[in-house]
Amino acid sequence: IYKSEAKDLIILKIQNTSKLSQVIPLQIKAKKKDGRLMTAGFYHDDPSLTFSEGQLLKTHSKHAKALSSIIVSAGFSGSPVMNRQGELVGVVSSYKPIQGQQTVGLAEYIAADELNVF
Repeated sequence: IYKSEAKDLIILKIQNTSKLSQVIPLQIKAKKKDGRLMTAGFYHDDPSLTFSEGQLLKTHSKHAKALSSIIVSAGFSGSPVMNRQGELVGVVSSYKPIQGQQTVGLAEYIAADELNVF
C-alpha cells in the first residue's frame, strides 16, 4: 500500500490470512503506554512467530521514539508494540544492540501518537 525507503517503512495489505498463526487486535492508540509491553515478530530467518516482553525505559521526544527492554532482532522491524490490553503503543523501528551482541538488542519504537508523521 505504501513504501518509503527514506523512512525505512512499508505498509502491506494481507489478503490471505490463512498462513498467519495468530491475529492480534489493535486499537489506534493506547490509553496506557507504560507497564508491561510486548511485541510479536520473527527472529532473523526463523519462520515461527515469537513474542517478547519488556517495559518502557526511555522516551526520545525529539525523534518521536522510545526505548524499551523488549529483546528483538532485525526480523522484528515493523512489529506492533502493545500493552497488556492489546492496544497499540508503537511500532518497532530498530534495536539498540546489547553489549557484546550485534544480532539482538533492546527494541526502539515509534510511539503510536507519532505514527501519523510517517
